[in-house]
Amino acid sequence: TRNEAKAEQLLAKAEGTIAPWIEKKKEFETKQKMLEVFEKLSGNNDVIVSGSSDEGVNLSIVADAMLQSSSLFKEENRSALMAELALLSQGSNSFVPDRST
Repeated sequence: TRNEAKAEQLLAKAEGTIAPWIEKKKEFETKQKMLEVFEKLSGNNDVIVSGSSDEGVNLSIVADAMLQSSSLFKEENRSALMAELALLSQGSNSFVPDRST
């Protein structure tokens, strides 16, 4: 009927008016969820977060974390040895010139 058509028009107009507000609300909720994830990651001691995309820097960070959490004096501690070797390798690559050029 006529009243139903008018009601549909008013509803469509109202939805058009609030659409940008709903979009902003969803963006806010998404950011809140991301912050919750970051908060949970920051509380996990087994996670290493780096802001760098440089592979050498990230390798150094992981190796350093492994070295700090391990006792280097135990011969059976393979991960600490591997971390130390990776760190030494990365360090030597920084100081030895590339002779291929």
